[in-house]
Amino acid sequence: MPKNTILVTCIASIGKNTMLGTVGSFNQQINGLVPNEEQTNPYFLFTESSLWSATMKKFAAAGTMQIVNKKDFSELNTWTPKKAEQDRIGDFFRNLDNLIALHQRVCFNIIISLIRIADALPDLHLYFQVLELCVDMFFELLSYLHVLIF
Repeated sequence: MPKNTILVTCIASIGKNTMLGTVGSFNQQINGLVPNEEQTNPYFLFTESSLWSATMKKFAAAGTMQIVNKKDFSELNTWTPKKAEQDRIGDFFRNLDNLIALHQRVCFNIIISLIRIADALPDLHLYFQVLELCVDMFFELLSYLHVLIF
């Protein structure tokens, strides 16, 4: 499948969607939507895919494992504004996702650094104090990210 294909899980964990960053393939449990990039912005559609998932969860077969068949998937409708507006919305969410990923990497690196410091400490009491600081910083950064998003 080409780059920018939107992959939508339709069996069991409905709602786990992603977009191919390069040419790729997938198995039969996943449906792929190849955007016509002259008419639609792929990242806009990827953002919109969370709404498809909510709809799919409603009409998925009840039982031990939820399943949305290809026919039901192909009948999903989505709202698309004009291409220029899609581009603005898609760019906004791409930038937001990149910002979140950046902050996650920063947070992860800080935590790893603090854990390395804690591991080098001979005093067990001090070790747990540094680990407690790591956890506090982690939740503070998560709340910061939450504010950025919402």
